[in-house]
Amino acid sequence: MDSVPSHPAVAAALAVLATLADDFRPLALVERGDAAVAILLESRDFRVVVIVEHRPAGWTAPAMITGTPRRPAPARQFRTLEHRPLLRMSRKRFTPTNGGGAPASTSWFAVLGNAAADAATLTLASSIDTHTTSVTASGLAFALVRTPTREQPRIHLRTLDGRLIPVEQ
Repeated sequence: MDSVPSHPAVAAALAVLATLADDFRPLALVERGDAAVAILLESRDFRVVVIVEHRPAGWTAPAMITGTPRRPAPARQFRTLEHRPLLRMSRKRFTPTNGGGAPASTSWFAVLGNAAADAATLTLASSIDTHTTSVTASGLAFALVRTPTREQPRIHLRTLDGRLIPVEQ
C-alpha cells in the first residue's frame, strides 16, 4: 500500500469522478499485480474507493461510483476490540462484464477501515485469492482481493500480540 499514490490507474479513477463538483485527491492505493488497483480518494465532502481493472485497452474504472460522506476520523483506539475491530469500515465490489454484457464470474472486492494502534495486518480472503497487508502507522487498513462474484470474502485483523480477530460484515 502506498501512502502517496502515483499509478496510471489513478488517472482512470479521477476521470470517472471529474463530473462531480468536489475536487478529489488520492490518499492510498492497493495494487494487485498488473490486474487491478483499489484507490482511496477524498474530497472536502466525500470518501470514495474506486477499483480500477487493467484490460487490453488500458486501466478501466466502473462508470458508477459510490462513496460515503467524509466525517472526522474517530479517535484511534489503543487496543483492537473483538466486537468492532475496524472503525469506518467500507466495502466495495467491482464486477466487470463478460463479452456478452453479463456479470463476470469473478469480481474484485476491497475493504477499508481504521484499525486500533495494536493492529498489525489486515487479511482479506476468498475461496480463490488472499491478500494480507500491513496496517499503516496512522491506522489505515486497506486490502483488495479477487473473489467469485457472489461470495463475501472473510476479513481478519491480526494484532501485535498475535490475536486473530474476524471482522463481521
